[in-house]
Amino acid sequence: MKKLVIILFVMIALMACKEQKQIDYKYGLQIIKDSNLKGVVDVNGNSILDTKYENIVILDENFIQACSTYSKNRKSCGVFDVNGHEIVPMVTDGILEVYDSKYFLVAMGKSKAIFDLNGTLVLDKQDEIYSYSQGIVVFNNRIVVGDLEVENRYFVRDLNNPKSFLNQQKGFKRYVQLLNPNERKDKFLFKTSNNFIFNTNGKQIKQFANYYNILGYGEGYLTVQNQDLMKGYANSRGELVFKQVFVTAKPFKKGKAKVSIGGNHDFVINSSGICIENCPSERLLKYHGISSWIN
Repeated sequence: MKKLVIILFVMIALMACKEQKQIDYKYGLQIIKDSNLKGVVDVNGNSILDTKYENIVILDENFIQACSTYSKNRKSCGVFDVNGHEIVPMVTDGILEVYDSKYFLVAMGKSKAIFDLNGTLVLDKQDEIYSYSQGIVVFNNRIVVGDLEVENRYFVRDLNNPKSFLNQQKGFKRYVQLLNPNERKDKFLFKTSNNFIFNTNGKQIKQFANYYNILGYGEGYLTVQNQDLMKGYANSRGELVFKQVFVTAKPFKKGKAKVSIGGNHDFVINSSGICIENCPSERLLKYHGISSWIN
């Protein structure tokens, strides 16, 4: 009889293990499946999320996305931390991105929104949340978003301070571009389509209407372009420092910038405009009608 009891106990344990199947393991967390529902346990088998969700994704070492059926064609998704505490409530259609481990870009129907670590909706539904050259960027708690009501109008929104200067602005037409993506985030400069320049605080807004286009920024110099698509450099006051005689003109970095003339001769100038590497000959400069690029 004792042997029979032991055998039955082992069989029940084996059946439980079979039903509660381990299906994924990341960051010290294990997704388990019981029938058609999923949950999460830690490495010691302690329950983090009960097996009651239809889908679970371990986003990173800090956060877990869990989804359940909301209606016939929709699921409700939320975010939990690795201790099982709810961060983003189960009201979204899915998590699209996590920014700086404190902001959550979510889908809500055809729109997008952002929640913070407290589960607060800090950016209500927007039609788009725009990227700069290398993917979407949150800079010092700020982000670029599109206007739901007016086509081709964008805003820079401060997620941390609803009453900030930036949040009072009516919006910029066509686009907002990050000029210096390789700088520290607190040094970012942005440009609108009509050549307004502003920093991450939005308090230093100035228009450079005398240039056809502004392409970049580095170490105090704006890369500016004329209508013939020739490039040069202006200072932060908008004064032309190096004439628009270059076919290419990269932003200054560590006191120097790579430029080219004629499309096939690259050389390097310093912040004083003096050529320091692979300098063009006088004959080549004369051929392209360049006597000097220093204004």
